[in-house]
Amino acid sequence: MAGIHGTPQGDRLEGTDEGDVMLGYAGNDILVGKKGDDILHGGLGNDQLLGHEGDDSLYGEAGHDLLDGGPGHDRLFGGDGDDVLIGGPGDDHLDGGPGDDIYIYAPGDGVDVIEDPAGTDILILKQIFSHEVQVQLGAHQRYHVSYRGTVIAKMRGVEYIETEDGRFPISHWL
Repeated sequence: MAGIHGTPQGDRLEGTDEGDVMLGYAGNDILVGKKGDDILHGGLGNDQLLGHEGDDSLYGEAGHDLLDGGPGHDRLFGGDGDDVLIGGPGDDHLDGGPGDDIYIYAPGDGVDVIEDPAGTDILILKQIFSHEVQVQLGAHQRYHVSYRGTVIAKMRGVEYIETEDGRFPISHWL
């Protein structure tokens, strides 16, 4: 496992085909994990963390970050700030942390678990219309979001769902 370190400036760091640990530190960084099970830490700044292949762990930390796990069973943690989290194909765990966060899901992305403790948060369902969505309160006080009868997300702390035909509060489906 390689250790790849940035600087206090804005850096673009690229991983190897093995599992890497990447530390962006301060600055607006772009961290690209490539293959392998990577661990990416953005640090201070508005960072872009791209996991690509593998079962990755992405930590945005402070700032308004973009986290994209790519294919695999990933764990994404936004940290402080208004973050955008994309699990990608695979069953992922997403936690935006404090701030107003956006979660993006597309058909084929697997079943994502979303936990968001604070802020006003939105789940955006790409290529999905509101009449194709069902929401039920499930185990552990999580809302189970279904698309055409199949559960695609289990979430707690998300206030709105946006589909191709509008943004609706969770109560719209209950």
